[in-house]
Amino acid sequence: MDEYLQRIETLSRQAQRFQSYEAREDLERMINAAQAVAQDLSRELVECRRLHRITARAQTLEIKLEDLLANAEQMMVYAQLRYR
Repeated sequence: MDEYLQRIETLSRQAQRFQSYEAREDLERMINAAQAVAQDLSRELVECRRLHRITARAQTLEIKLEDLLANAEQMMVYAQLRYR
């Protein structure tokens, strides 16, 4: 979970550096979506610890979070090439 939070924080810091409002806004939307899924995953992991097993919902949320972060990182690269 810490790895995901670090990736989100890194993306957030990088997004703030863009002078282009359009790029910054798009990236912030993607980052906010990833943060919401990370919060849901965190709550679900608490439930997993209580049950002493990984739930299907936790696995689904982890896959979704990984996809969101990968897309945000790709958008970051695209924005760096386009707006800098």
